[in-house]
Amino acid sequence: MMKPDSTHQKANPLSVTTLLVCLFCAWTIALTPGTSNAAEDNSPVATPDPPESPDEARGWERPVVHNDVVYFLFDVARKLERFDLASQSWLATTQFTLDPLSIAVDASGVYITFADRMSNYSLDMQTETAIAGIPGGIEEVFLFEGFIVVVVGGDIETYPKVGGAMIDEIRLVSIGSSQHSFDRESGNIFGRRTGSTPQDILAGNVDALGMLTTYGDSPYHGSFPNALWTQVMQDGDAVVESSGTVYNAADLTFRGALGSPVLGIAESESEVIVLRGDQIVRMDQNYRELAVAPAAFYARSIVYFDGQLFQFGGNLVDRLFTASLLAEIESPFLEPVQTPTNFEFAALDVEYVNSGRLVFLNAENQAAHRFDLGSYTWKETSPLSDTPLDLAVDAENGEIRVSNALGRVSRVPPLEGIDEHFVTQPYPVQSLGVFGGFTLVCDDSGSWQSHWFYAQDSTNTDWVQLNSCPSDFGWSPAKRRIFYIQFRSPTDALKWEEIDTNGIMIGSGDVTIPNIEGIAPPVEVKPDDDYIVLGSGHILDGDSLGIVNQIPTEPRFMAWLNDSLHTLSEDTGTPGQSELIRWNQEFGNDGQVTLAGAPMQLVAFGNLVYAVTQNSERVHIIPISASMDSSDLSVAISGSTEPLSPGQNTGYVVDFVNNGPLQAEAEMRVSQSGALGDASWVCEDNSGSFSCGDGMELIETRTLQPGDWFRLVATGQATTESILARATITPVSGLDIELRNNSSRLRMPTTEEYFESSFE
Repeated sequence: MMKPDSTHQKANPLSVTTLLVCLFCAWTIALTPGTSNAAEDNSPVATPDPPESPDEARGWERPVVHNDVVYFLFDVARKLERFDLASQSWLATTQFTLDPLSIAVDASGVYITFADRMSNYSLDMQTETAIAGIPGGIEEVFLFEGFIVVVVGGDIETYPKVGGAMIDEIRLVSIGSSQHSFDRESGNIFGRRTGSTPQDILAGNVDALGMLTTYGDSPYHGSFPNALWTQVMQDGDAVVESSGTVYNAADLTFRGALGSPVLGIAESESEVIVLRGDQIVRMDQNYRELAVAPAAFYARSIVYFDGQLFQFGGNLVDRLFTASLLAEIESPFLEPVQTPTNFEFAALDVEYVNSGRLVFLNAENQAAHRFDLGSYTWKETSPLSDTPLDLAVDAENGEIRVSNALGRVSRVPPLEGIDEHFVTQPYPVQSLGVFGGFTLVCDDSGSWQSHWFYAQDSTNTDWVQLNSCPSDFGWSPAKRRIFYIQFRSPTDALKWEEIDTNGIMIGSGDVTIPNIEGIAPPVEVKPDDDYIVLGSGHILDGDSLGIVNQIPTEPRFMAWLNDSLHTLSEDTGTPGQSELIRWNQEFGNDGQVTLAGAPMQLVAFGNLVYAVTQNSERVHIIPISASMDSSDLSVAISGSTEPLSPGQNTGYVVDFVNNGPLQAEAEMRVSQSGALGDASWVCEDNSGSFSCGDGMELIETRTLQPGDWFRLVATGQATTESILARATITPVSGLDIELRNNSSRLRMPTTEEYFESSFE
């Protein structure tokens, strides 16, 4: 097993800057097509359309920079564009009669290859000298001391700059290679094998005599995503591919990942800047993201110069660039996301923290919501910088991990705050978990799939190939073992991996279960390690891992309370509802109840189990007592708490809900003090909306089935009086009801009152 070099990945945690990106100095210049070295026209024109085809954009990609001048070679348009970084102006266009194939520049001139020759132009492009002895059709050209290094067909060849006989030649690959990069300090050359297996990065060298060494690929032999080009970076110490994978240049060991797709790379004195899709990403030299901002719509390449980042692009006619101070390219401000005041939102996932908190992932609003079971109230909400795909939570401290479609994993503080970059994977993340202080990230790299382990500071501690990415993990803190089910022919297996306190996998094993059909996740380990329960209902001994029993259900979630197993499953008789069952110590049915909504999570806290379900984009957090017959009646008021000006349109919403498993007859009461001008009260329930109330008080007694809700919406105009709304929900006497929050209040101050109280 080849383990990545983790020494290049450690970085101090950095917060994402939350200010709007400042992109400025946009210059839009039109070209006048015509003859070679046409007179320069720097008059602004209207912003043109972006390129319509890859051919139009190709000339803007992978520019060459020499002496503060950027060179863009266009084969389709048969021209060379040059840009002076110091003066921020375009130089004269050079037009050719044949398609130019490749370009290299140093102090000795501009070298351009054509189908019939290679020519050396003066740096001002005024004179051309054909180089004798070098054939036409050269695909790529590089310059190294007194030599010309060329790529043609499957070969690399070296020639003297003055022309003449070939010095050396080696076979690159037999079938297919992509665009190469060259390091003029070391003579190292890098490419990508694309036409044969394994599709991997390649490396070679040109020495001081122009002699070539044999190519070799990385030690991973195609374990990482395929790519179209390579680029040397970080003073020749690293090489990156268009897939975003970064290698150490010396031995092609894994160094990190930038995310994909990478269109361009630039470097400042202390940062790596990436044009990734439609984003500009600033990173430190360990590839930790410092800021992510929108790129210019036309951007096809980037160049750093004197504190500024230049973005270039356009089409075959128009030349565009944007110059921005690098320090002012910052992440857009993340607007706060309102903490839920009721349960009406769609949750993608929910995880549990041992302190009694639930963490909900809200993909639609790009947020993580926290709910405290002890007080039965919503707590802090953290906005997320991208659409989340997967959620993991450290059960010990509440720190959150979230992944997105680019392979980015972010961290969110336990109690409040926005997300910040944690690590970027070579491939999109398939599974995510936090165990024993280490983050496990599973992706498609390596043979089969891989488990990557990261410490709290995002240092990679281990990389385990020949693996799989399960939908669910189980964890034994005492044994430090991670359990999961691996589906693979010819037999499925319960697998385990043991990690030490340094995040290194020190043991692994599996239990094949060939005589059982339908083995399924999740995997739940009893806190004392006595048993392991599978989603197929099988009960395994915690030590021998042998099957000792089976319950006649297929639980989606499991929890242990007072040595009793509780399971939450889909209600097969009523789609969209859940079935909660308590099992005795012999795993016999010891009581069950039907709950509103589909199962999302089951946890034990205090002397209760809490079932989390969801239906119609509404979350239910249902406490279940030991008697299995409790209900929970809750109320919440939402509205603006900012000072109101007289005459301003305003209002508030009161939500009542039965989150419990039983029907409950409840009295719902709303009262209001303070005037709400032209008031209108509208009530809603599961069946629809209707007028209600007299604008001051509402008393409604009704029977609420599990999941039923009742809502009052009050609207009107603010007056000079502040508004205080109160709401309560109480059970009718004679019912055994558990209450969590049976009252709520909302104060809406007026502007006059606000300022008077502020200056007292």
